[in-house]
Amino acid sequence: MDSRNVRAEAVAVSGDRILSVGDNETVLECAGRATRITDLGGLRVFPGFIDAHTHFMQTGLDATALYLNHARSLDELYRMVEEYAARQPEGAWVRGYGYDETKLEERRSPSREELDRACPERPLFLSRVDAHSCAVNSKAWEVLRPKVGLEGVQYDSQGAFVGVLTKAANAHARNLLLETCIGKTTRVEALEQAGRIALAKGVTTVHALEGGTLFSEKDFEVLMETLFRLPVRVIPFHQVMDVASACSSGLKQIGGCITLDGSIGSRTAALLNPYEDAPDWRGHPYYEDHVVEEFVLTAHKAGLQVAMHAIGDAAIEQLLRAYEKALTVYPRADHRHRMEHFSLPTADQIQRAARLGIAISVQPSFDYFTKNMIPVRLGERRARRAHPLRSLLEAGLLVAAGSDSSITPIDPMLGVFSAVTHSQPEQRLSVYEAVKLFTINAAYIGFEEKEKGSITSGKLADMVVLDRDPLTETTEAISEISVRATILGGEVVFGELI
Repeated sequence: MDSRNVRAEAVAVSGDRILSVGDNETVLECAGRATRITDLGGLRVFPGFIDAHTHFMQTGLDATALYLNHARSLDELYRMVEEYAARQPEGAWVRGYGYDETKLEERRSPSREELDRACPERPLFLSRVDAHSCAVNSKAWEVLRPKVGLEGVQYDSQGAFVGVLTKAANAHARNLLLETCIGKTTRVEALEQAGRIALAKGVTTVHALEGGTLFSEKDFEVLMETLFRLPVRVIPFHQVMDVASACSSGLKQIGGCITLDGSIGSRTAALLNPYEDAPDWRGHPYYEDHVVEEFVLTAHKAGLQVAMHAIGDAAIEQLLRAYEKALTVYPRADHRHRMEHFSLPTADQIQRAARLGIAISVQPSFDYFTKNMIPVRLGERRARRAHPLRSLLEAGLLVAAGSDSSITPIDPMLGVFSAVTHSQPEQRLSVYEAVKLFTINAAYIGFEEKEKGSITSGKLADMVVLDRDPLTETTEAISEISVRATILGGEVVFGELI
């Protein structure tokens, strides 16, 4: 995956570094008496995958929660809740995630009364698939109830709470749940579990976006305490606007999902024009312009790499203006400031981002999972410019990919498959381009291109062995490719070499 697009026959590793790459004869010259030589029988070796956008703590926590994305009706969802709740210890919270009302027969979210019947004795918290809204029962509402007037509490015509929280109320509920109901031991176990999940998919480095309004500050604290004991390499992002705190922590980056808006599915993404299925609503950015501009400028002048969540074109516009002002006032080369998601940019916004040198962190599997919902929310014409992967590359932008786990699973091969089968044919990538998003491009967006991202002499010996070659397989087979072994610093940490 280097700039020469070379295929080699063999690789030699010494310690945790790649020693030599080339043909069999050349590489075997590096072997000594104690050298272990493995013939993979033609299996393909790629650089270790890099997931450039995960919520790593939440990934591990959700691995022990109820996954609801497969539910196709509310009755099925409630049965799943009942069965799961019956297996939980007395007094324990019942946590579920991944429900998507657009996939349910009823085309609506669960109600508080129905959730009370499904789970009457325990507090119940169900996160929507995008994490930008949630549904709770009465027992959870008693604990998580936000202060009066907080935006995002949904009521019926009689003024009764219906069970769904969005916007600031969703952030309040999520934060309070994670702050008060999850202990440190559970958090450490969650990070270790997330590491195992990543390794099983060939991911050797993750960008972990922790803390902030949608999560818990304790997530970030525990991550930093355990950073070098985790089974994968981690680049930590603190999702706050406290620049002094980031600098004192020794971080070179700040932000992540500091949410300038929400999601298209929850109709909380900030759009320049109204939603197709809600003509009187276009959403709005969560922060005032001056707040975003002051934060970006302060972090930029401090030498930090800035990353912020912007999905709708109105939120993208707000962040673009902030970057434009910061770079005008204080020019800085090779800043690699990021936009996370960049889901619905206009053609003009793509060109402006390219001129500014903004790096784009995308999630190709978003298109795979939302291709039926997006046209409903946006209309067919506007949907054609959602997740515009090909347009971003053609504009010369640095584009790296991640999963946004646990929103979609850590699975680079699913991401590659999603990129090459994009719902809009004109936005599809080649397999090679798609793999670059999870390897060398993801190394660049993390300022690690000299250490990771390609199988190159001198770089870290982080590699993944696949059971088939995505570059030669049929498109349909790419999503079925599995990891035979994952190698981190020259050591096999998942699977085995044959």
